[in-house]
Amino acid sequence: MPSLNRYISDEDFAHLLEDAKKIQETNPEIKRMIYEHMDYTRRKYNFTQKEFSQILGCSNTTYSHIMQDNRRMNADNLLTFCRVFNLDITTVVEESYLRKADAVLRELAVYLAELSDDTLDSIQTAIEASNETSPQIRRGVRLFERLRESETQKAKPPIRLFRRDFTTEEE
Repeated sequence: MPSLNRYISDEDFAHLLEDAKKIQETNPEIKRMIYEHMDYTRRKYNFTQKEFSQILGCSNTTYSHIMQDNRRMNADNLLTFCRVFNLDITTVVEESYLRKADAVLRELAVYLAELSDDTLDSIQTAIEASNETSPQIRRGVRLFERLRESETQKAKPPIRLFRRDFTTEEE
């Protein structure tokens, strides 16, 4: 007998249950990738596990257990992570779903962005002098130009949702 409080048919509800079961089967994989994304962020900012756990609002032991998949992360920790680092949950999940090679490429991009202009000039010169095809060389040069542009662009105006939105620039 259908529930009187439900706004969908029994058939639609059965489909929702099937979909939920499929999603639940993939949750461990997605969860592991989110944890890897969090650890990548922690390393990107050169935080210790203790410092990062303080940011998330949990103990170092709890954070360690979460990273070892011996304990579940609560929604508060995930929301804090997203808001402090100006990420939305969709982005975290989507980026976390990327292949491991993509994570290495993101880390390489962060590394390149931290290099001095002289080092970047040397790498760009090596690309220009390489035996690669002309289109590959042009693409490499364009990528380095975009990298340098991204370093100089100003942040978009805050929307008063994330940590950065609560700092006053008037100080």
